Amino acid sequence: MFEETQQKNVVESLCVLYVALTRAVHGLHMVIKPRPQPKSGGDGPSKSFSGIILNGLTDIPYPLEQQLLYSQGNPAWFESVEKKATEQEGGRLRRVKDLLKEETVSAGMQYGSAMHHWMESVTWQKTFHADRDTMIASARTLYGDFAYGNAFDHFQSVLQSDAAIELLDQQTYLGKPWWDNAQSDDTVSVHCEFPFAITHQGSVLRGSIDRLALVKRDGQVIAADVIDFKTDTFDDAKQLKDKVRHYRPQVDAYRGAVAQIFKLPAAAIRGTLFFVHKPQTICWREEGNE
Repeated sequence: MFEETQQKNVVESLCVLYVALTRAVHGLHMVIKPRPQPKSGGDGPSKSFSGIILNGLTDIPYPLEQQLLYSQGNPAWFESVEKKATEQEGGRLRRVKDLLKEETVSAGMQYGSAMHHWMESVTWQKTFHADRDTMIASARTLYGDFAYGNAFDHFQSVLQSDAAIELLDQQTYLGKPWWDNAQSDDTVSVHCEFPFAITHQGSVLRGSIDRLALVKRDGQVIAADVIDFKTDTFDDAKQLKDKVRHYRPQVDAYRGAVAQIFKLPAAAIRGTLFFVHKPQTICWREEGNE
């Protein structure tokens, strides 16, 4: 069991490293800490991210400070890029943090981001303390100025809805078990913004699950609920059905990741879409079973 867990952690870490190394568009610059040679004469390759990179790109086991170990391509690639008129004209200096708060960010995007942020802060409803000023200040810091007061009022009303209680109230959730062969001593642990990186069909699938509820028995994970919060609006059942059809592949991909990480069969993993606009949940386990 220990070896399996260790192997899983190694694979996940390598996936994260792979994603980090393959995101670059124009240039990738890696800076690693120098590795001094031990007095004993050496202890073999370093078992770390920097060690993996070092061993893969050079045969220098103990690099010095400021030493260039590997280079490929044109480091001055930017000199050949055609400048746009606006870049040639110049303009006032801009701070990076100001660029992240451009006016192009719509009120709808800010509302959706804030609602996601708040929903993901709830582990279980009864133990959650909604400090209005603190949570609004947190959202404003992350997403810029917006009329968060009304959005927070809606967030609080969502928490009192039947749909939210069934999903976020621990006693209610355990009292209506959806997993097979449920037992009275089954427990549920909740992980908000659960990150993952796995290998999938020869590539890397990486993401973050809004809310992951793991059902455990005798310390072992026997089932999982992959929950995704959505702030989309809809007017009727047809529009809701279209929303579900649009988002379901995303949730199913997350279900596949959870199946791989925790070695669970697909039937033991439920997909759940929680719509906060008109609070309701859409759940499924098997294909075509909503």
